[in-house]
Amino acid sequence: MKKTIIYTSILLVITLSLVSYGYIATNNRADQLISKLNALEDNLNNNHWENIKNNTESLNQAWEEANFTWSILMDHNEIDKLDLSISKIISLIELEEKEKALTELRIAKELARQMPSNEKIRIENIF
Repeated sequence: MKKTIIYTSILLVITLSLVSYGYIATNNRADQLISKLNALEDNLNNNHWENIKNNTESLNQAWEEANFTWSILMDHNEIDKLDLSISKIISLIELEEKEKALTELRIAKELARQMPSNEKIRIENIF
């Protein structure tokens, strides 16, 4: 009986550690992605097209890193929505459609903000 309690406790500690790491990693990636999206939005609002190309490359790199981490930890439907939104942003910027790009940018920021909250440990997420 004593061994069962010890093994269960160890398993519980390992599980909680992995869940905590996943949440922290998700939060960090979301913050990085939102930061890149904010920088891109500022440059779009100010019509700094020379900086926008660098911002889109930086955004794409941050997204690839976040996508790699999140694909291990999260629901793929949510990741796909954000992936589609970021792809639209990049395409709209290439076409220099500022207003549509800004609209899609705001959607992408909201999706990125929701990612960590989707992974919080709550009763709704467990059952």
